[in-house]
Amino acid sequence: MRDTGWETALRRDQYRDYCARVQLTSEEAQARAIGVSASYLNRLLAGERHPNRFFIAGALVVLGCAFEELFEVHARPARRRAGRRRSKKAVA
Repeated sequence: MRDTGWETALRRDQYRDYCARVQLTSEEAQARAIGVSASYLNRLLAGERHPNRFFIAGALVVLGCAFEELFEVHARPARRRAGRRRSKKAVA
């Protein structure tokens, strides 16, 4: 997948509110309804992962809300290119 320089973040509090509205109380039920694994959902809710396109599409359909209500888009911090080395400063 091509790196676009942007990352999507889940608004976890809003996600939990929408799940409560549609009576999806357990993470296992949420994962099954959205179509992702329970472990992936757990990492997502812990902030260890960013939502992929399958989670985004499934969550929007199951929870019946707009993208902006559940997700934020941020610029991804610039990464150093592989193979480039920092120059060492001479110690005087």
